[in-house]
Amino acid sequence: MSHPLRTAAAYVPASLTQATLNGVLTAPPSAPWLDRFPAAVLFADISGFTPLTEALGQKGSEGPEELTRLLNRYFSWMIAFIEAQGGEVVKFGGDALTVVFPAREESLSAATRRAMQAAEIMQSAMEEFGIMESSVGLVHLKMKIGIGAGEIFAGWVGGFDNRWEYIIAGAPLRQTAQAERQAKQGEIILSPEAAAVIAPQDLPPRPLQIDWQAVQNSTVIEAVLRCYIPSPVRSWLDQELHEWLATLRPMSVLFVGINGIDYNQPDAIEKLHTFVHELQKVIGHYQGTLTRLTVDDKGTVLLILFGAPPYSHEDDPERALCCALDFQKLAERHALQLAIGVTTGRVFAGPVGGNTRCEYTVMGDTVNLAARLMVAAGPGQICCSYETYRSTYSQMNFEMLPPVEVKGKIGVIPIYRPVGLYHPTERLDQILQEELTEPLVGRQVELAKITASVNAVQSGQNRIVIIEGEAGIGKSKLMRASLQMMKDRGLAALFGIGRSIEQESPYHAWKDIFESYFGLQKLEPASRRQVSHQVQARLREWVPELANYAPLLNDLLELDLPENEITTCLSGDARQEKLNILLLALLKVRSTQQPLALILEDGHWLDSNSWKLAVQIAVASIKEGWPLLLMLVTRPLEGVIMRTEAIMLAALEETEYIRLDSLAPDETLTLAAMRLGLTSNELPEAVAELVRRRAGGNPFFAEEIFYALHDHGFITFKTMQNKIRCLVSGDIARAAQTLPTTIQNLVLARLDQLPPEKQLMLKIAAVIGQTFAFNTLRDCLQMHLEIPVPLLKVHLSDLTHLGLIQPTTPEPNLTYSFKHAIFREVTYQSLLFDRRRQLHRDVAKWYEQTYRVQTGELVLPLEPEVGLQFSIMPTTPPASTPLSPFYALLVYHWHQAEDEEQERYYANLVGQQAVAQFANAEAIGYLSRALALTPDSNLIERYNLLLARETVYDRLGERNKQNQDLLELAKLADQLKDFRRAATVALRQANYAEAIDNYSAALIAAQDAIAHAKQIHHLVIESKGYIVWGKALLHQGNYQSSLDILEQALLLAQSSHHHHNQAESLQAIGDLHRLRGYYAKAEPYYQEALVICQSRGYQAIEAECLNKLGLLHYHLGYYEAARDYFEQAILICYTMGNRRKELKPFHNIGLVYLKLGNYETARDYFEQAMEIGREIKDREITANALSNLGLTYCLLGDYMPARSYLGQALGLLKEIGNRVGEANALNKFGYVYYSMGDYRTTKRYCELALSIHQEV
Repeated sequence: MSHPLRTAAAYVPASLTQATLNGVLTAPPSAPWLDRFPAAVLFADISGFTPLTEALGQKGSEGPEELTRLLNRYFSWMIAFIEAQGGEVVKFGGDALTVVFPAREESLSAATRRAMQAAEIMQSAMEEFGIMESSVGLVHLKMKIGIGAGEIFAGWVGGFDNRWEYIIAGAPLRQTAQAERQAKQGEIILSPEAAAVIAPQDLPPRPLQIDWQAVQNSTVIEAVLRCYIPSPVRSWLDQELHEWLATLRPMSVLFVGINGIDYNQPDAIEKLHTFVHELQKVIGHYQGTLTRLTVDDKGTVLLILFGAPPYSHEDDPERALCCALDFQKLAERHALQLAIGVTTGRVFAGPVGGNTRCEYTVMGDTVNLAARLMVAAGPGQICCSYETYRSTYSQMNFEMLPPVEVKGKIGVIPIYRPVGLYHPTERLDQILQEELTEPLVGRQVELAKITASVNAVQSGQNRIVIIEGEAGIGKSKLMRASLQMMKDRGLAALFGIGRSIEQESPYHAWKDIFESYFGLQKLEPASRRQVSHQVQARLREWVPELANYAPLLNDLLELDLPENEITTCLSGDARQEKLNILLLALLKVRSTQQPLALILEDGHWLDSNSWKLAVQIAVASIKEGWPLLLMLVTRPLEGVIMRTEAIMLAALEETEYIRLDSLAPDETLTLAAMRLGLTSNELPEAVAELVRRRAGGNPFFAEEIFYALHDHGFITFKTMQNKIRCLVSGDIARAAQTLPTTIQNLVLARLDQLPPEKQLMLKIAAVIGQTFAFNTLRDCLQMHLEIPVPLLKVHLSDLTHLGLIQPTTPEPNLTYSFKHAIFREVTYQSLLFDRRRQLHRDVAKWYEQTYRVQTGELVLPLEPEVGLQFSIMPTTPPASTPLSPFYALLVYHWHQAEDEEQERYYANLVGQQAVAQFANAEAIGYLSRALALTPDSNLIERYNLLLARETVYDRLGERNKQNQDLLELAKLADQLKDFRRAATVALRQANYAEAIDNYSAALIAAQDAIAHAKQIHHLVIESKGYIVWGKALLHQGNYQSSLDILEQALLLAQSSHHHHNQAESLQAIGDLHRLRGYYAKAEPYYQEALVICQSRGYQAIEAECLNKLGLLHYHLGYYEAARDYFEQAILICYTMGNRRKELKPFHNIGLVYLKLGNYETARDYFEQAMEIGREIKDREITANALSNLGLTYCLLGDYMPARSYLGQALGLLKEIGNRVGEANALNKFGYVYYSMGDYRTTKRYCELALSIHQEV
């Protein structure tokens, strides 16, 4: 048997499946049907799921999915127990089941006993299965069961578009509900009727057995069953992609309670059928989906969805409310009352139940709230949620109702009652009456073109303007500005709107225009009939030759004009042709009396007759010279719609075609901020950046992102000092993970128009990433759907043509990207979390298998080799494997797959890779993530990760974080009892102490490192220890001792052939000679060190040597050569991302400009060096910058700041014990007072400076 048949059978009760297999149902039904038969009915309700639902509701979109997974596990067990006893699940209701045990082939006593046996097994199973693990803790489930017995009736009603609703009703259902309410948890209660007939003895199991392999005519059987299955299931069954049916998406949900049908009356089912059939017509008109019709002790309830695939629309909230309003009108005609609750939001949509029996349903807070609003509404009323109201308030009138309390919500919630759609003329009046206070942003050129067209029309010519752009790009804003301009210039305008709901209604947009033409827009149909004679009189006056065709206006304006001999004889096509001629004549009369503008908004939703009339009007106005402006505002018409009429209009010489592209990010931000009463400068930068990045130049997206941030509590608006302020009140980074429902609806409406295989392609592409390679998509898609490569390329070409994706790299490395990041996000977020995890795992494995590297072959170095300047040199470079370019991608995919072991492995690899490439920010992120995933017991791996991260903190000058890592490293080295690691940590501590100018601590740490190194005879670490020791002595001004220690370090480095240590030793000895003023001695040491560094790639020491050579040439007076050395050093340090080392040559360039007499430029360099030095907590460079700023201001003649800066410098230099620097600062103080003419103070400072120089 075919897989679709067995899947389809799970969506209908077993009795229907059996009837088709037995030949009772051989074709889809053509009429309602009712069968009465005795049966036992079991109703099982679970407690424990309600608090679980509320707890999981706090987890966002993942909550309903997890709840469904747990429910399905529970249902699978219970359905198996039920079917083993011959029962059939006829209805699901949240966490409840309604089960029928028919008494057709055995007595009602036996059927009741079977129901009791099933109930006992179910309760017994709850002892084993009643505790479930969930992400919010253990779930304790309890069940209570009610059983009734008697005559029930089952059948189907509806039938519109061959869609039948299976129903079951009767006294036993009321009995079970009453019995279940009486039962306590763990109990089974029989109704009195069931207790009176139950058989005394247990019966053997009687499962329904179907040999699917023996099924004949499976295609015919499936066709019958599909009549009872909702359209979302049918559309995915067609492509055999049922497993992809479940999704997370925004929907509008209607719960409808029907009051007024008495099922004790003989005509009840016929009455229900007639009403449901009419309801189905309305639902079909608005392209909704009826997924459930329940008849029980609480009445008759329908669940209707707007936004369920394949019928997703951006205006689903509007469709839902229009449907609800039409329902109420229909109910009045049938003498019924409806209570309707409408909500909009993100839901889980998909199958709930088990493999043999399930139903398509929706779950989530949005669904629960709709059910509660139905109760709150009461008979004859509609209540809708705030999100539904906010999505439709510009199209529909509302009454705001008093807030209500509902179960599951804290406090009261706002509710609204829809009254009806705005008429287009009402919208036009609103636009024209509004003061245009907001300036037009970024569209001035386009408005100038429209203004030129208006000028031409007012001078007696005709023009056509087509404004085309994607949804939300600003078409309506430009149209509004154009209308205001027309009003100011006295040009009359008639306004019509295309509606997606009315795409099948001929002339719908022109109906709006001609209602305004005759002044009928505010009249009800009955009132219009009363004024029909006035319309006829006007026709006789304006177009007497066509007056006999007046009845044709009935097709457009509901005038009820009596047909005459001429119009009665007209066929369909001839009737349409004559109506168009009449409408053209009327417009010609009006425009020749006074220039006229016809504006059609949302032209992409016009029906074919409306487009045809638009072209005829354009051609006639050109040919006959009417002073008419025809403006069409539309989305792009190529691709999906391919309107020939639009192409014809665009080709006319009189047409001004205006294509609106994305605005610049700042323009988008400005426009959206203005709608909130703010300027873009008044927004917090985090909010502004989020909007710039995610809106993609689309003002509607930007505005909706603002509203979503506010609605979810991430930002608040407060009035302070009579101005609105935007304040951040939540985690903006987390806000970036959510998208407004309105934007999701817009994108899903496009995606749902695609066939399932193309949707699947986009979903897998979305998992791969914003950019995806053809090969990756091809191979990952093949895991789920067999599709030939040529067809795959055709599909990709189609998606490109539709503007969803775009090629970025041609063959042979064919690559695509999503055209807009939001398209990818919405597609990705529609996937269930379980499905996302599996797909990310598939993609990660694809990369590993494609590049033929097993993770076990990628060996991380046990410990990176660390130089004194702390540049990491991995013993096994992470870039040495074919997989290395994809490490970061693998971290992402394994993270999304929730495989922490694999994620940790690749985070470690890419972190080490980033350290080696000086990608410091990335290195910290990946190393920190790897650390978070590494168990505390894995001491060596944690040590290596901390060692690498501390290196990066050192480069960036983030001293507090560096110190924290050093403390942790010291603990780990102690736990490992490893002298080599202890020596390495001591060297890092010495480096840190030197960086913060704590030279005493640096000395102690260096001596500790040497002691550890000697214990293990490690000459490399020992020589590094001597280098640190010698440099610390140098900073303290102890030159002779420093020289002795550094020469010892150099000998050790040479004997161990360690080039890195040789270069460092040579550079340090060069520093010593330079500081003592022995420049000729210093230069050879620097040059020798530089040669080693350049040949070995030691960038950090190379930069230091270049900087020191620059200082040397500076002191010798070769300023251009000095600046050249400094700039070379800066370039290397910038490439490495080492701010501390970059800062020194930057400061030194200031010294060059100071010597050259360019004091303002010198001041700028010193001030920036001071600020960065303070930021990275480098006290020595900060002190030097302060000292030189003092001298610079003195040379500029500004002595007060000069003394202030020198005073700060002197304090810092004393703190860090830099005696030479202290003497220099005192000397500069003397120079300031000398310049001021205070020679006594000058002498005192110079004497203090001299005494320090003599001392050191």
